[in-house]
Amino acid sequence: MTKQFLLTGPLTQRLKYQGWRTFCFRGVSPGAGADVVIDIPSRKMPPLSQGLFALEQFDPQGLLVISTQPLSERVMDKLSTADRAASCLSEPDVGYICFRTADDFIRCAKDAIRAHDPLKGYVSLMDVWQQALLKRLGG
Repeated sequence: MTKQFLLTGPLTQRLKYQGWRTFCFRGVSPGAGADVVIDIPSRKMPPLSQGLFALEQFDPQGLLVISTQPLSERVMDKLSTADRAASCLSEPDVGYICFRTADDFIRCAKDAIRAHDPLKGYVSLMDVWQQALLKRLGG
């Protein structure tokens, strides 16, 4: 199984995790060892938008972690063996979400966008996580 990690926030350490394919964005996180550095049109793009922008780079059946900060090896090991989706969000767009497949992320993101009230701002990672809970993917 492919394990994929997308960093959507600033890079504060070398982005290498054993057994993981790592992604970051040029201009948001300047390389520093990521396997794939993606050019992004705007540095002010929310984390969910960055994840959707990077979709073509992901293995649809691979595990996917989207995080606004680098994570410890211990957390990465725990996520790689989890049997359900997981999240640790301290604010709507601060922390991480993990899906068993990138396809699960795509389905939840689409449903979050459909269910979102545009008067409440942009769609966040928390909105996507709520869809995962409704689908009983996480817990």
